Amino acid sequence: MERTRLQDLVIGLVVLGVGIFGIVNALSMPEGTKPYTLVVTIIFTALGALLTGRSIYYRKTPSHDSNVVHAKEMLNPMVAFLMVLAYVLLLNVVGFFVTSALFMFIMMAWMGYKKIWVMLLTIALMLGFIYALFVWQLHVMLPSGFLF
Repeated sequence: MERTRLQDLVIGLVVLGVGIFGIVNALSMPEGTKPYTLVVTIIFTALGALLTGRSIYYRKTPSHDSNVVHAKEMLNPMVAFLMVLAYVLLLNVVGFFVTSALFMFIMMAWMGYKKIWVMLLTIALMLGFIYALFVWQLHVMLPSGFLF
């Protein structure tokens, strides 16, 4: 399925709105975590603004906006949404690191990655980075559950 300008506009506006909300909330964070959070949310907001601007700038080019979206084309986004929803619901029950590792593994496998060692290395490096930054450096309490 090709992305359309309307999809880009909607996604860009949503990302922009969430980014602005994040910036406003980051301004009231403690001084130790404020700079990191502001940098991430500003980048996130800028990317949303770029996507929104791009969709508006190219509004006069031919598009597939008028194509009908069939239920089959919505299956993958709905499965991805359900996986993210399950991840969010299990975070506080199971714990951040275990839930994140399972979520990343399942999502990568679902997206078609075949090399298990690359998947495990990616997960280990990503969660190791998050642990080093947030737990060791920033002393942020991540959601813990019955496993970790």
